[in-house]
Amino acid sequence: MAKNKAMFSSLNDCNTKSIYVGDDRSPNVVGTGTVHLDNGQFNDVLCVPTLSCNLLSVYQITHSGEGKIIEFSPHDVVIKDLRDPKQILATGIANDSTRLYKFHNFGSSNLPSVFVAHNDEVSKLWHERFGHLNYRSLQNLCKENMVTGLPMVSCRDGVCSECVLGEHHQDNFEKCASWHASAPLQLVHSDLCGPLPVVSFSGCKYFLTFIDDFSRRSWVYFLKLKSELFNIFLAFKAFVEKQSGHQILKLRSDNGREYVNNKFINFCTENGIQMQHIVPYTPQQNDVAERKNRTLKEMANCMLQSKGLGLSFWAEAINCENYIINRTPTKVLKNITPEEAWSSIKPDVSHFRVFGSESWAHIPDEKHKALEPKSEKCIFARYSEDVKGYRLIPLKSKNVIIRRDVKFAENILAYEPSSADVLPLPISSTFENISSSDDESEDDIPPPPSQDPPSAPQLPKWVCATWDVAGDLAGDPTDQRRTRSQFDRASSLLAQAPMNYDPDTFAEASGHPDWEAAMNEEYHSLLANDTWDLVPLPKG
Repeated sequence: MAKNKAMFSSLNDCNTKSIYVGDDRSPNVVGTGTVHLDNGQFNDVLCVPTLSCNLLSVYQITHSGEGKIIEFSPHDVVIKDLRDPKQILATGIANDSTRLYKFHNFGSSNLPSVFVAHNDEVSKLWHERFGHLNYRSLQNLCKENMVTGLPMVSCRDGVCSECVLGEHHQDNFEKCASWHASAPLQLVHSDLCGPLPVVSFSGCKYFLTFIDDFSRRSWVYFLKLKSELFNIFLAFKAFVEKQSGHQILKLRSDNGREYVNNKFINFCTENGIQMQHIVPYTPQQNDVAERKNRTLKEMANCMLQSKGLGLSFWAEAINCENYIINRTPTKVLKNITPEEAWSSIKPDVSHFRVFGSESWAHIPDEKHKALEPKSEKCIFARYSEDVKGYRLIPLKSKNVIIRRDVKFAENILAYEPSSADVLPLPISSTFENISSSDDESEDDIPPPPSQDPPSAPQLPKWVCATWDVAGDLAGDPTDQRRTRSQFDRASSLLAQAPMNYDPDTFAEASGHPDWEAAMNEEYHSLLANDTWDLVPLPKG
C-alpha cells in the first residue's frame, strides 16, 4: 500500500473501497495500480492517502509471481527468489525508533559482487574511500558495529567501471575448511611480489607482506632488492613480538631463494621458528598470502584507475589499501575487523578519504609570509600509522608531507599531465623525486639527470641514425621560426626508434649504465642469498 498518488505510473478503480488497520480504523482506498522502481515494479498496489508510511504485505509478497522467501533478523530483512534462494530481490534494515523494517534496495543480486552501481552519492563516496570494497562488506561493517564513523550504505545492481577494470577475475574454486591459528603469531604467512613494471617514488620494485593467521592483520614493506627481505623480517619480528607479547612460532612462505637460504634457515632454527614451505608449483598451499597480494594489487589498481593516476603511485596505493583492509571484515573473523582482533581496539573510519583526491594542505604560519596563500594543492597519498595526519604530495614541491588540517575534493580527478602537454621524448617523471620517508623535509631535491639518447655502443646504428635525423628535423628549441609541420615530422620519425631497446649481446649491454646496474643487482642478490658454494674442481 502506498500513500502518494505521484508514485503510481497507472492508477485504476478497484472493488476494495476500504481497509482495516491495527487500531480498527478504516482508511479509504482510492484505487489500485503499478508502482515502478529502479529495477522493477510492484503491481496491484493499493493507494491509501491517509497512511503515514508505505507498507508491504508479507503475504502478498510470498504469494506473488513464482513465490518469494522472506528472512527476518534483528538487524535486517531479505527477500529471496523461491526457485533460486541465492538471488536476492530486496533488502531492508530495522528501524528501532519506529519498530519497522525499512526497505532501501530493490533488485536482483545474482551477478558477481564486482558488478554494483551506486544507489546514492554517500554510498559511492564510501565505496571509494574504502578502496572499492564490495558493498556487502561495507554494510556488514555498519550493521555489526565493527567500526565507528561509518554511515549506513546501500547499493543496487549495475557496473562500477573501476572495479571491473581492476578486480574482474574468474570465479573461485570450491575448497575445504583449513586450519586456523588460535593465538596471535602462532602462524605468519608471507609472500614477496614483484618486480612491478614501474619503480615507486623511492625506487622500490617489490613489496613484501606478512599476515598473522589468527587476526588476519597484515603488514606491507617495500624493497629495492630481494636480498633486503631477511633484514626486513628481523625488524618485523621484533616489532610484532614486542607489540603483541607473543612470539612467532611458524612462518609459511614459498620456495623463493629469498626465504630458502642458509642465513634465513639458520636464524629460524636458532630462534625456534618452524619454516613451512609449499610444494613447488603449488601456490594454493600459501593461499592466504597469495590472495592477500592479489587483493592489494587489484584494489590498488582500482584506486589508480578511479583517479587517473600513473603506475608510479603503486606503492602509495598498496600501502593505503593495506591500511583499509585491516579495517574491513573478513570471513575468518566474525563481526570483528583484523585491526580490532590484533589490537583489541575498535577502529574509527571517520577520517577515511578517497585515495588520490585533490586536497589542500594548510601551510603553518611559520612557513608562509603575509598575503601569501595559506594552503597548497596536493594529492592525497595515504594514511600515516605513526602520526595522526594525512600523507600528501604537493604538486609544486613534489615532497611527501604530513598534515592534519586538510580540505578534500574527493569527486575530482587528481592532477595528471595530459598527453598533449608531454613531448614524445624520454623525459623522466617529475614525481620520481618524491621521498617515501616520514620526514616533512620540504627542501628542494636536485633535478633528475636527463636521460639522453643512448650512444652508439648500446644501440644499433639505425637507431642512433634515427635519433640524429629527428634532432636535425626538430631544430634548435630556442628558434622561434620552427613550424608545427617541422616538429610533427621529427616526432613521427622519432616514434620509429625504440625507446627501451633490449640488447642482444653482452657487448651491447655492458656499455649501458642501466643494464650494468641490473647485472650487478642480480649478482649481489645471488651472493646475499648464498645461492652457491665454492668447491674444489673435480679431478679429470
